[in-house]
Amino acid sequence: MIRECVTLAGVIYLLILVIQGLQERAVMVHAAGAAVLLIALIGVFRVSDKDRLKDYEMAALGCCILLFAGYAILSAGGLV
Repeated sequence: MIRECVTLAGVIYLLILVIQGLQERAVMVHAAGAAVLLIALIGVFRVSDKDRLKDYEMAALGCCILLFAGYAILSAGGLV
């Protein structure tokens, strides 16, 4: 039941992103990026194999750490 609710919420957010992207051309790139990320997250949530899910979670955690470190470096350099 929880998986279905999360999937439904993700689809609703995808529809909102598509509508916003079509209405405002300035946010189309951001909406497309958010939609791709949301689709990936929904896909990960639907994985039933625990070992495979753990691998995806560790990869996502690694990406978050790398993005945070990259932001910190850019921020310290005055680029952001």
